[in-house]
Amino acid sequence: MNIEMVPLESLIPAPWATSHLLRPDERLLVQSFVDWGWLQPLVVRAENRTIIDGSARWLVAMNSKPARSSLGDSVPVVWVSCDEVDAMIMHVRLNRARGMVVAKRTSNLLKSVVVSRKYDANTLRNLLVMTKEEWEVLADGSYLKQKSINEHTYSRGWVPVEAPKPGSVVAGEMRFERPANKDN
Repeated sequence: MNIEMVPLESLIPAPWATSHLLRPDERLLVQSFVDWGWLQPLVVRAENRTIIDGSARWLVAMNSKPARSSLGDSVPVVWVSCDEVDAMIMHVRLNRARGMVVAKRTSNLLKSVVVSRKYDANTLRNLLVMTKEEWEVLADGSYLKQKSINEHTYSRGWVPVEAPKPGSVVAGEMRFERPANKDN
C-alpha cells in the first residue's frame, strides 16, 4: 500500500457521502488526533481528489483547532483510480462494514448509481452485499423516514428503548431511558 502525505485543503469531500459523525464521536476523534495523530489514511479518488473514505476524519482535521494543531496541514492518503460510480460503491462497502451509514443517504446514493446504468440492479445488490429485502427498501427509498441527524446529539452507544403503548397488556409502569445530558 502506498501512502502519500498531501495538503488537507487539496482534497474534496464527496457530495454523496452516506456516513455521519455524531458530536460525541466527533469529540472522541478530536481527542484521538490530539493523542495519536493520524492512524489510518484517507481513501481518495485519484481522478479528482474526492474523498471516498475518511471524510469525517478530514472534516474534523480541517475544522478542529486542537486536531489541526496536532496533525498539521497534511493528511495520509491512499489513491484509488476509479470512476465515480465505483467510488460510491467502495464508499458504501467500507462504511457498511463499520456500521456507519445513514439509510436515507444510502438510498439517495443508490438511486444515483441506478440512474448511471453502469450496473444492473442484481449486480449492484451483489457488489454491495445486500439482501433482496435491504435492496428493495433502500433502492425504493419511500419506506425510509428522514430524521434530522445533524441535530441528533446522542452517541451510538445509547439506544432508546421502544416502550409499549400505554394501556397495553405488557405496559405496566412505563420508564424512558435518557442520556445523562444532551451530548452523552
